[in-house]
Amino acid sequence: MSGVEDRNRLLDAGFTSTEVGQWEQGQRETLAKAGFTQDEIGKHFQDPNPDMSRATGVARAGINHLSPDQKQQFTSGPLDAFTAGLQTSVSGLALRGRLPDKILP
Repeated sequence: MSGVEDRNRLLDAGFTSTEVGQWEQGQRETLAKAGFTQDEIGKHFQDPNPDMSRATGVARAGINHLSPDQKQQFTSGPLDAFTAGLQTSVSGLALRGRLPDKILP
């Protein structure tokens, strides 16, 4: 029996979608602890696997139109990513008093 069938049976039995969601999250955690991969768990619950090729192409095309100076603004590692996130946060904007100079790709 798949996770979708279990989910539907619980909903048909009168459980709320919140309760079923909590049950499913628990099942996912149990399966992960038992050694199943995220792909295997996703197949069990029939998670959709979206085609991201078009979105990736659009993002790459946008990046290719940037000047070399603009490309340098993108983060290049974990510390830069943290800094960029901090700079774009409400607290970071208030503390710095200016717009961010680091961009997350």
